[in-house]
Order: sequence, then structure tokens, then C-alpha cells
Amino acid sequence: MSLDPNDATSHILKALVLELQGFRTSALDSLDVALSPMDAKSLSGDERGDALYKRAELRVAVGGGGAVEDLVESVRLKGDNERPIKIWPEMRWPP
Repeated sequence: MSLDPNDATSHILKALVLELQGFRTSALDSLDVALSPMDAKSLSGDERGDALYKRAELRVAVGGGGAVEDLVESVRLKGDNERPIKIWPEMRWPP
């Protein structure tokens, strides 16, 4: 299998594996790369929405900010209003 370094999918897969291994901050870094302007071009709207939702989950888990913006953009792209509600109670306020 050949991987294109500018293909966001490989970075998303890496992030999912890192999260499973317990390396949340490294997973967050991989998602940041996947969602960078250069790599995000390779994602469809639904895929980008899923990646933004996963990044919001990780940001909440590590206590970082920016989760609200990711959730809002994810809902805008996917129109799925139920998923953000699942992690909303875990978010710290003010953001």
C-alpha cells in the first residue's frame, strides 16, 4: 500500500491507532495535520466532519480548547446534531 503524505486519510488512521494506544496528544497532533489546509483538501465534507468531531473528542479528553469550534463546524458539514450532544457534558466552561 502506498501512502500519499498529503492524503489526510493516513493521518486520520494514525490518529485512531495512537488514541487506541493511549497517546491522545499524539493522536491530536495527527488530526491537526489531517485537518491542515494542505491535507484537508483530500477529504469529503462528511469525512472532514467526522475528523473534526474526533478532534473535538480528543481536545475535551486532554483538556485543550477549541472543541466548541470543531463541534460547530462538524455539525455544519454533516448536519448531525446528535453526536456533539454526547460530549457536551464533558466540556469545561468557559471554553
